[in-house]
Amino acid sequence: MDKIKSAWEIALEKTSDIKADKKALAEKELLEQGKRLASQYLEDEERYPLMEALAGLPAESRRKAMQGALTTLLANLTLPLSDLTEQRNKLAMKGLLSLASQEKAVAQILRQIDGFFQSFRAERDRLTQMLEQQYKPRLRQKQEALAKQLGAVVELKAEQDPEFVAMLKKNLATFDERYGEALNEAKAELTRLISKEL
Repeated sequence: MDKIKSAWEIALEKTSDIKADKKALAEKELLEQGKRLASQYLEDEERYPLMEALAGLPAESRRKAMQGALTTLLANLTLPLSDLTEQRNKLAMKGLLSLASQEKAVAQILRQIDGFFQSFRAERDRLTQMLEQQYKPRLRQKQEALAKQLGAVVELKAEQDPEFVAMLKKNLATFDERYGEALNEAKAELTRLISKEL
């Protein structure tokens, strides 16, 4: 009678001829190391200077690590929805420029992205103000209805009204998506320019 095999034994049989690709594993580790170095740089630029850390790697390893750093820096280049993301964007752009050997072309794209970010914040603020203005009559109606119901004057603010907040979120999401698509195109161009140099 045949012995019943455990799941472990079956798995071992199926994977017995698979050998680890040491080169692929080493490349993956270098990519991860580059990502870590870029993350540390973004957390504390002075304590973890990116280019010094990358320069400390052997020449044959540096290229893959730089690709990992590029991935992390691009991932941290996001729409400036807060002061924190704005600061992180500036640091990510500085890091991207340091990776580039074609500094002029990359610097030009980064200047365009910086201008794009400034436009984004200004346009987003204008959109919010415009929606608040459009919502004022509806807010007044709600205040009057509450005043009749409670017998006292009630002051409502648009940002406290769930209906306004839902409308604002919907409009801002559409707005952010359009700008996000344009940012992704710029990031793809940066990837193309910097990657071919690595």
